[in-house]
Amino acid sequence: MQQKIIDFLEKIAKENSFNIIENVSGKIVNNHIITNGVAVYGILVESSLPLKENHRSLPGSPNLYPVYWGVDPKPISRILAHLSEYKKTGSVQIHNIKELENKPLYSGVIFLKEYKELEALLHKNFPPYTGKPSVG
Repeated sequence: MQQKIIDFLEKIAKENSFNIIENVSGKIVNNHIITNGVAVYGILVESSLPLKENHRSLPGSPNLYPVYWGVDPKPISRILAHLSEYKKTGSVQIHNIKELENKPLYSGVIFLKEYKELEALLHKNFPPYTGKPSVG
């Protein structure tokens, strides 16, 4: 049923020459949205030098370094919390990290079922500047 909604929205958007970036759908049960997965997201910085010793850039992107990897079913809200001054959500307070001042930041998000495994893999192979793997 969710795909019918996506198909309808995309049809209307395309008919009006709007550019579709991505879609997400889910079923609402007892006031909760059940999707096919949870999001793994990254906050990255563009920098000519690593922010710390042994800070690895992304393969093929020598100036793009992970600042934070996380998981959340509502990734945009979570990323915004990390960028804000709000302290009650476990935010990493990115605005307080001096090494990031005046450097461009970027984010990326994917939804998948194996979110715990991917986040652990990212933390192991591309440790971020801040943060630890979640427990799920």
